[in-house]
Amino acid sequence: MAYRPLISFSLIFCFAILSSPGCGKPASQNENISGKRLISLSPSITGQIIDLGAEDNIVGVTPYHPPLKRDIPLVGTYITPSIEKIILLKPDIILMSEEDGEIQQNSFFEKFGLRYYRFGRNSDFKSICDNYLLLGEMIGRRETASEKIEYYRQRLNKVKKDNNELKVAFLVSVKPLITVSGLSHISDIIKEAGGINIFSDLNVPYPILTLESLIIKKPDVVIIMSPGEDLYLYRQLKNFTDIDFINRKNIFVAGDEIIPYYSPKEYVLSVEKISEILNHVNK
Repeated sequence: MAYRPLISFSLIFCFAILSSPGCGKPASQNENISGKRLISLSPSITGQIIDLGAEDNIVGVTPYHPPLKRDIPLVGTYITPSIEKIILLKPDIILMSEEDGEIQQNSFFEKFGLRYYRFGRNSDFKSICDNYLLLGEMIGRRETASEKIEYYRQRLNKVKKDNNELKVAFLVSVKPLITVSGLSHISDIIKEAGGINIFSDLNVPYPILTLESLIIKKPDVVIIMSPGEDLYLYRQLKNFTDIDFINRKNIFVAGDEIIPYYSPKEYVLSVEKISEILNHVNK
């Protein structure tokens, strides 16, 4: 993350009033932050707080958050949060996720005396539910979290498939080609919807592909996350006449409204969405 070389006067002023060097530290997972002023640096965590009925405690968010019932200030992007805006909002705690660990620096928050908590990685439905339950406990909504997890689990059990037949290539991006490995929760979504993620064995969550590597894997179906990028992929492959998923028109768009977000609610909605797509695959 790149920071400006000069600290503005307003930032120095806020820093002098609100903190002293080195006094910030991570919060404990056993800490009660019910009723506290929260800043969420993850749209997914923002959605979970809303789902748990604690939206009124949020004082700052990043873009691409779920719908809010009131205007809440943006504190920059989750990649480059604005320390000035964060300090001015006087949060009791900043919430983030291990997914963003490479780009959100704890040391910077510590330097400015800000408390924070980083939730663990969300790699499957269980880890997503574990983090959701922990968040519920921290904000005084454990019972609500438990009840909702049970509801989402029952809903998931109704839609998930035991037999996986279709080979799936899921593309979070076409320009460049980026897929998902078994380290991403999206891979588990594919599995529970009845598909086989053909790139599950790669060693990073979101590997970059070549067009040739996609063709060689011979997927039965390609699912693209972003609307409009399916047309671009068709154009890229127009000279290949012997590709089954092209000839059968098995390129589908899942949309980016729910699948990128890690929460029990979005996970179940995503499995339902991918399952619906796979039911329409031309065999």
